[in-house]
Amino acid sequence: MKRNILILFAVFSLIISLTGCGGSGSSNYVTPKTTEMTSVRVSLTQDGQPAPNAEVTLYTPAAAMREGLIQAQNKTNFRGSLIDNRFSEGVYSPVSSDNGIYTFNVPTGDYTLIANRGNARAVLTTIRAEVVAEGASKITVAKLSHTATIEGTVTVPSSAGITAAGAIVYLEKTSFVAITDSDGKFEISGVPEESYKIAAMSNQNGKYYNADSTDVVVNNDLSVTPTSI
Repeated sequence: MKRNILILFAVFSLIISLTGCGGSGSSNYVTPKTTEMTSVRVSLTQDGQPAPNAEVTLYTPAAAMREGLIQAQNKTNFRGSLIDNRFSEGVYSPVSSDNGIYTFNVPTGDYTLIANRGNARAVLTTIRAEVVAEGASKITVAKLSHTATIEGTVTVPSSAGITAAGAIVYLEKTSFVAITDSDGKFEISGVPEESYKIAAMSNQNGKYYNADSTDVVVNNDLSVTPTSI
């Protein structure tokens, strides 16, 4: 029960920081505006060729984290729900696709793209949807690649008086999230080859603990990343 409560506090803090509704979260995100719509075009490739018939989705940063938390919850024995209806928006499917070109109609703002095709996956965390001049066209290129697993351990100083169990480990701006076990160990699987920033957070004894984000490069081999809170 105590671990469940810690996870709930950490989840709430993490999502609030991403939605910009308080806390000390990043201010680099541009919150989508519901009143101003624009088109985003993505060219998805695999091995240098167009990749049609893929599952391609745009997420706001908060929505991407929500998807990851749902998956992480399903992999643990957590009882209850980490997410409520306030965080159910911000997921967009393409309105059309043509030989690997996927078009989205979304509010202006920042998005993360996640694409799946067979055993390959692509993640882009740098898509900014903005209004362009009439007649102008911008296409973002995303490349499908093999996936790997990130394994590691969250550690805490022995003098801190807290444990590493139940910490939330995540790749920033993505849906890749894990919850540490009783020994502080975590595993994030299905991560495409790319450079990411990995971070961790926890809530214990009424205080929030955050690990500074660390760069991690994922290739076709197993990647091991120690992370400290």
